[in-house]
Amino acid sequence: MGGYEAAARAAAVARIQAFCLRYEDELEINEFPQNTRWKVTHKETLGTIAEWTGAAITTRGQYIQPGRIPGPGERRLYLFIEGGTQQSVERAKAELKRVLQDIMIRVHLKYIRGKGRGLQLPTWSS
Repeated sequence: MGGYEAAARAAAVARIQAFCLRYEDELEINEFPQNTRWKVTHKETLGTIAEWTGAAITTRGQYIQPGRIPGPGERRLYLFIEGGTQQSVERAKAELKRVLQDIMIRVHLKYIRGKGRGLQLPTWSS
C-alpha cells in the first residue's frame, strides 16, 4: 500500500472511530419551574451550547408532577448530552447547569422583588 493509500485508510479509520466512540451524560430538569424548563430547552439555547461545545443535546422523557411516581417505561424530563469527546459532554453539561442557575437566579430575584420571599433552588447530585 502506498503512502497516499495508507494515509487515506488511516483517516477513514479515524472518522469511523470518532463516529463510534460516543460519550454521553444526562441532566434531569423535571423539578425546575416550567418557565425555566422552557428556556433551557429552547432551540436557541440548546443550539448555542451545542455549537460551542460540539455536543448534541436532546430533550427526553416527560414532565412528571411532583410526588407522582413514573410508570413503567416513563422517565422524568431530562437533557441527554452526547459527543465525540468526554470534554465536550462535560462542557455542555456544565454550561447547561450554568444557564439553569442563571435563569433560576433571575426568577428568584424577580419573585423576591414582588413578593418579599424567595424560591428554593434545585441542586444536583453530581
